[in-house]
Amino acid sequence: MRFVFRSDASPLIGTGHVMRSSAIAEEFIKSGHEVYFVGEIQGINWLSERIRDLGFTKILNSEEDFSPNSFQDVLIIDSYFISVTSKFIHKSNWFKVVSIFDAVSPRYHCDMRIHPGLSSGWDEIPNVKTISGPRYIPIRASLKKLANSSESIPLRILIVGGGTDVNDFGMSLARVLLKLKNDFKVVLLVPNNDEKIMDSRFSIVSFGSSFDEMISGIDLAFTTASTVSLELAANGFAMGIGCAVKNQEIYYSELQNLSMAVPIGKFNSGSWNFNLPLIIELIESKDLRNKVRTKALNTLDFFGSYRIYKEIMKLMV
Repeated sequence: MRFVFRSDASPLIGTGHVMRSSAIAEEFIKSGHEVYFVGEIQGINWLSERIRDLGFTKILNSEEDFSPNSFQDVLIIDSYFISVTSKFIHKSNWFKVVSIFDAVSPRYHCDMRIHPGLSSGWDEIPNVKTISGPRYIPIRASLKKLANSSESIPLRILIVGGGTDVNDFGMSLARVLLKLKNDFKVVLLVPNNDEKIMDSRFSIVSFGSSFDEMISGIDLAFTTASTVSLELAANGFAMGIGCAVKNQEIYYSELQNLSMAVPIGKFNSGSWNFNLPLIIELIESKDLRNKVRTKALNTLDFFGSYRIYKEIMKLMV
């Protein structure tokens, strides 16, 4: 069998589709299968490097470069933008089709749907198996248990708006924290670090392949409700989350409803509306941080990608 992962990434699309696909692909690569990546990654060098170094059998930029075999090829698609009428993804071209989906995803014709988020109870589709819930969240293997077991003095804070930082979450929140008098150290991860913050408490680092290294030892994370938020939650980071775009609303709601993160604001009408009292409470209350941290650790683990791999392999029988 050949397993083909189809997804794209760009500053406009974001990095989430490729990141969660690649976390699943790791399991297939580790098990010795032929694994292909088909898709465009535009303007995000660190993500291109991740895909290049992961161990795919082949990496193809265009669908035209791969000819599916309906007797042996399995398609795993993760996209908001590929048309349901695309000839490449048509079920007749594939032995099986698996769709990684959420509330915004098109309803692709497939044999299995997998929701890589916290919610379950999705509408059933005849003859299509649906897998969802916390046990099926793909987390990269390299991220295992990077959170501190004890907090630092001063508090070490991470601000990250995801791989492309849609609507400038990172710098917007950093300007809010800049006005506070608390003693803390902030690592601000942004797509590029051209901007400067004139305060010794802050350091600005470009988001990239050093992400795993940079988050080690962090006590509190502020991030958007993206794929990154689930990765941080699995590590047991105390976390405040913002909602930058509409397709983040489901994670924003899920994480706060399960008390795995504190909601700190949304981007509306061209600007961020932050909840300053909650931000301050997260910084000043160790009890609140511990509550959020404990809930996250008790909800998520690092076996989601493996469970997804096993479910997809059941389709082969």
